[in-house]
Amino acid sequence: MNKRVRDAMFKSLLRQEVAYFDTHNISSLTSQLQDDAAVLHAFIGEPLRTLITAISSLLIGILTSLYFMWPVALLAFCFVPALAFVAKSRMNNIMIAEKDEKPGINDLGSPDAIAVETLINMRTIASLNIEEVKKKEYSNALRNNQSSVVTVCKKGATGGSAIFIQFWVLALLYWWGGFLLSTYPDTWEFQDFLIAIFALVVSISGSFIGSSGTMDKKAAEEAAARILSLIDRTSAIDPLSETGKKGD
Repeated sequence: MNKRVRDAMFKSLLRQEVAYFDTHNISSLTSQLQDDAAVLHAFIGEPLRTLITAISSLLIGILTSLYFMWPVALLAFCFVPALAFVAKSRMNNIMIAEKDEKPGINDLGSPDAIAVETLINMRTIASLNIEEVKKKEYSNALRNNQSSVVTVCKKGATGGSAIFIQFWVLALLYWWGGFLLSTYPDTWEFQDFLIAIFALVVSISGSFIGSSGTMDKKAAEEAAARILSLIDRTSAIDPLSETGKKGD
């Protein structure tokens, strides 16, 4: 299905008139051809994989923790929402960093995208003497891309609170495990404690890692709209059309 959609997009793109490429960014078209079909395919096929990964990770971690040291597992259950918030916050930070490193289709007007496009097409820009035009585009993109103080403070507070919660929860679990080991030395060993605590923490993080690649519904809808608009577009000058006047 992914190959069929990509082939249909490529055939429709080749049939467009030359003037179509004067009004549409080439980088946007190539990114659309490369990414939109993959985004749509991932959105259709990933929900089941994500659900199985999350459930399997949580069940394995919970059962392992209960088997080796059930009092630590019971205390950790009380902080599952807090640990989930920490894992979710870390995944969001990773996804934001990856998005900043590679601008998407909707970010082609960002300063990074303009700088990359200018460097790649440096000889063409120099031959057309449009250096000042690119400079103005880059300056305008910098002005429009400034993040507000509230947004920056919110991101910093979210990341800081996640780290704060994580260390305090781990400190409480370590204290509780140490208390149990010193009180009941014949019942549990230190290795049992380590396996119990890390099995639960890693399972929660693993469930969010498995769901981090899930495509957003809005992004999939936008990709589908772009795909259909390109496939259904009728070229003003279609070289493969059999209608019109023909020479003898």
